[in-house]
Amino acid sequence: MEMCLYGKIGWFDKPNWIGADVCHLNLHKTFCIPHGRGGTGMGPIEVKKHLAPFLPSHPMKHYPILFRGVNGTFAHEFIADLRGFKNTSGIEPEDVAKCLMDYRFHGLTMSWPVPGTLMIEPTESESKAELDRFCAAFIPIREEIAEIDNGKADLHNNVLKGGPHPPSVLMADTWTKPYSRDYAAFPASWLQTAKFWSTTGRVSTMCMVTAISSARFSQHHRQLKNRQQQQLNNLQLVDSKEVSPSNVASTANAAQILIIVLLSIL
Repeated sequence: MEMCLYGKIGWFDKPNWIGADVCHLNLHKTFCIPHGRGGTGMGPIEVKKHLAPFLPSHPMKHYPILFRGVNGTFAHEFIADLRGFKNTSGIEPEDVAKCLMDYRFHGLTMSWPVPGTLMIEPTESESKAELDRFCAAFIPIREEIAEIDNGKADLHNNVLKGGPHPPSVLMADTWTKPYSRDYAAFPASWLQTAKFWSTTGRVSTMCMVTAISSARFSQHHRQLKNRQQQQLNNLQLVDSKEVSPSNVASTANAAQILIIVLLSIL
């Protein structure tokens, strides 16, 4: 059930009277807050007591979650704080995002809106089974981080730093990693029945960013130089023209058209 706050106050003071198990207070309709790109921009969700055990809570037991309320509630976008792992295990958000690809999940939004975090925002179309599957991947990754902290896994050569693992790496003649090929390919048993294979391994982010930045700078420099040359050519062309009544009339007509267009927009 979805309603605006005015509707709740006016007509349905208690949604459970009409048999609703879940009520979404759509505040954007009440306070003129527009819809976001992925759905409703904001609005609390009320549930009956028998649905309370199904409310999100699993990640809170394993990862620090930002933007939590005084009553233990938190935003619909889970902001998992990974900043503390960098000093203890050398693990950064990129490592977790790449490792999730081995679990058949797309890499999460990194370092937004807080640097050093991962944003988890499941849509309404995701089933409970899919959310449980994500927890079954996200929690073991936390356990793998703990193994690095405890010295059971190598600080630089571990399954998180090595992910994702494409078939070209898994089927190579040599295998020098301290963990097994089987674990790299199937970190969870349920992946043996439905597995997404990455087409390539990890690319050096620093080298890639440097190469892209250098290419973009060169392209931007060429475009700027061409634009300056074009402007210089236009100035020379204007200086070489003779001022005639027809040129003045054409300029006046163009100015009138521009004014009409601007007025119509405003």
